[in-house]
Amino acid sequence: MTEQQQSACAELARRMGWRTVQYRHIGTGSCWKLINPRNEEVESALASEVAAYFYAPDYFNSPVASRELMAWLAADDDRWFVFIRQLIKLIDWPTQSAHKIADATFAEIASEVRYLMTAPLPIIARAACKALGIEVSE
Repeated sequence: MTEQQQSACAELARRMGWRTVQYRHIGTGSCWKLINPRNEEVESALASEVAAYFYAPDYFNSPVASRELMAWLAADDDRWFVFIRQLIKLIDWPTQSAHKIADATFAEIASEVRYLMTAPLPIIARAACKALGIEVSE
């Protein structure tokens, strides 16, 4: 994962409800811990907030993290719509598909949705970043 992708993952995690907490550690002084949206401690005794977010999920390569990202995006209609638009732009979407979708059969629509939902994980993560205004290279 590149440094820019790591930064994007940290920002995605923040927006999805991940947070850091600073606390006092005996012997080492001030430390940070990373807490997930379920209020579970993921990692602790870290030197800085930046170091804590190093343990954020890898939305570019982890299938589990990508699924959580998709579920979070889908939970809000506006966010989901912008994400889908960005995803369509990033994948090799067949040109005729956008025009035919209005008259498509269920099987054709299912095929198109499958095409979108099985996009490679880095493309899904980049589309999410673009939809949320997070800079990440192609």
